[in-house]
Amino acid sequence: MADPTAELIDRLLASGKVSSDTRDDLRGYKDDLAKGRLEAGDRRDVDALAARLLGVSSGGDDTGDGESAGDENAAPLDDEDLWDVGEDAEIAELRARAEAAEARVQELEAEVARLKQQLGQA
Repeated sequence: MADPTAELIDRLLASGKVSSDTRDDLRGYKDDLAKGRLEAGDRRDVDALAARLLGVSSGGDDTGDGESAGDENAAPLDDEDLWDVGEDAEIAELRARAEAAEARVQELEAEVARLKQQLGQA
């Protein structure tokens, strides 16, 4: 039987609802799992993320204290309420805007230098 945490990781990766950093973390968890080194805390993190983003749980109790790994009182969230949805696109847009602003600043600095030079020659 497949490991439920591995299945959750695959579902999270396929969902498109996680940021690139979270995607990297999940891939690391999957590697650790394959090597038999995934810690209980990491399993709980995957389970909590899947519960928040996908509304599903592994159903396992990896806390070691008999408590459920998920928050039983948490209401399911709609996609528009999730922080990670669209994060990569937003970051890409902000990066593009910052690069455009930097390019414009360079243009303006060159123009100021040119105008200073013209004033100095007049």
